[in-house]
Amino acid sequence: MADRIGVDAVRLNWKDKNRPVVVTPDDQDRFMTTVQDAVRACRAHENSVRFNDQFQQTINRLGTWVRDHRSEILQAYVSIRDTDLLFLVETRSREYSREFEDALTDLDISIAQDSALNLIRLSVLAIPHSSPEAVNSFLSAGRALVFSHA
Repeated sequence: MADRIGVDAVRLNWKDKNRPVVVTPDDQDRFMTTVQDAVRACRAHENSVRFNDQFQQTINRLGTWVRDHRSEILQAYVSIRDTDLLFLVETRSREYSREFEDALTDLDISIAQDSALNLIRLSVLAIPHSSPEAVNSFLSAGRALVFSHA
């Protein structure tokens, strides 16, 4: 690893956690922080990039699943909740379908067990064709992605 890191690399060593760091961004509005806080900020940024990538992969997988089951789905949503995301599927039928529920459960398990999606916390729920008020009771106001499968 040391051979691949250039000699000009800025090194932040956790052992120097209280050492001051001066940061000069593009706008030249310099600020100071500590090595400890700089390391945390770098880690948070790295996790944010990873989460965004995993979120996009998850949305693509859910979109494919919606497309593959479009004959049974009236509408599908992804909504933000306190500790996870909710994939809500409103079925065309008001009747329970074991096959559909099994397919949704298989999707849930495949995402939960996918190590490439380790930052994604997803719950799934199918509801029968319902009123808009009933559907909205499951969704975070203004924070839902709607899948189009027309």
